[in-house]
Amino acid sequence: MKYQMIVSDLDGTLLPIGHTSPSPFALAVLKKARNQGILITIATGRGITGVPKELSDEGLIDYVIACNGSIVYDFRNKKVLFSRALDHKLTVDIIKKIKQEGIYVATYIDGNEIGDKEDLKRYDEFFINKEVSQMMLSVIYDIKDNLLDFIIASHPNVNKILSFFNDEELDIRDKLMKEIKEEYSGIDISSALYNNMEITDDSSTKGQGLSCLCRHLKMDLAETVVLGDGDNDISMLKIAGLSIAPANGSANARKHAMVIADKVENDGVIKAIEEYVL
Repeated sequence: MKYQMIVSDLDGTLLPIGHTSPSPFALAVLKKARNQGILITIATGRGITGVPKELSDEGLIDYVIACNGSIVYDFRNKKVLFSRALDHKLTVDIIKKIKQEGIYVATYIDGNEIGDKEDLKRYDEFFINKEVSQMMLSVIYDIKDNLLDFIIASHPNVNKILSFFNDEELDIRDKLMKEIKEEYSGIDISSALYNNMEITDDSSTKGQGLSCLCRHLKMDLAETVVLGDGDNDISMLKIAGLSIAPANGSANARKHAMVIADKVENDGVIKAIEEYVL
């Protein structure tokens, strides 16, 4: 099979958690793939501005599937190809429910992460060290004094709701995921990390984003290679021509992958690209 596009998740797949850029080896392999005419797409829970600078500077990125599939973006031509926002009332209700539990909440608006000034004071609680939290903070596009009030007043296009939980709040995460799933329809609720929760419109999974992009490119899904480690990657791992998960991936992600590669710290999925694609 001649593959036409590599579609990669970032955190935990292409980047070890807390790293801001791919390794020199990963950049070299992706450059080799791009020189062979293979398109490179990033599929991430991050916003559009969360693409690592090194990938952009090297001119390697063709498309970005951002906010878990809520935005499909032509990176070279700086053009939104597809965008799906959550219903406004549903967004407000869910954010209120999360905040009633005292939980951190942020949103992605028009493809970019918007934080809350007070909630961001807790940011160091959610990551293994200050370097990781600083990296995560660096991709936040804007900060509001009161995010909920801003959303109520402005009716923006909210592509995704994001929450983080410290280790003492993980039971609350499980409760909220269960309750939100039962109480609200038309949403997809997933996690990319053991301590987060991500909510999008139910037509906005990474798999839906990939399907939309392939229709736009008139490309068969069988011609795609998908790299992913989290539960929010499963929707695209299931439909790819070749699906690869690193050894550090979630049990569910690994179950839906055709190839289990070495862990992300050893550039596992990149080594698999060398073996199976190039």
